[in-house]
Amino acid sequence: MTSPVHHVAVMFDASAAAERALREAASIADEHDAHLTVISAVPHDRRRIGCAICSVRRTSWNRAMDEVARADLAKARALLGGREPEPRFHAVSGRGVSAVRQAALELGCHLLVVPGRRFWRRPKPLRPTAAAEMRDVEAS
Repeated sequence: MTSPVHHVAVMFDASAAAERALREAASIADEHDAHLTVISAVPHDRRRIGCAICSVRRTSWNRAMDEVARADLAKARALLGGREPEPRFHAVSGRGVSAVRQAALELGCHLLVVPGRRFWRRPKPLRPTAAAEMRDVEAS
């Protein structure tokens, strides 16, 4: 009999709660022989203001947030160590759980582990209505 959980995702932000969620997600993935994906939400500033100074600040903010996401995912990679199959690491543009949940839907995840919350399990295949901006992030 095959397992109904083939792909587990976890929201990670390098907090203590996120570390516990990462360990739980890895344990579930091991138990079900499932793939593991670590997702970090990046709160980019999307405002469009015609001011040159505001544009420079927005660009600087977004770069800083990208660096935070890379550092978070590097920490997750270090905490997981060597695993088979190799976990995937993604940063998604957006705020909080809604951005991570949308990314998990698009990746076809069956289970999402969110720090400090209960699990979200996809009850049946869903068709995402909006695409989250997702980028692979090298966590070195």
